[in-house]
Amino acid sequence: MKNHEPQDDSHLEFWAAYWNITIGQLRSVIEKIGSRSFLKIQNYMESRLTRN
Repeated sequence: MKNHEPQDDSHLEFWAAYWNITIGQLRSVIEKIGSRSFLKIQNYMESRLTRN
């Protein structure tokens, strides 16, 4: 697989549902934190929830 080929995003719908956000919002989070790691996204989401 070449580096410029798109990654499989089939899990994003599941992850978005888990956090009760849209796929677009999830992609925005991924872009903002610069990672597709579930744990890093989870930490970001938790930090956002505790700030509000």
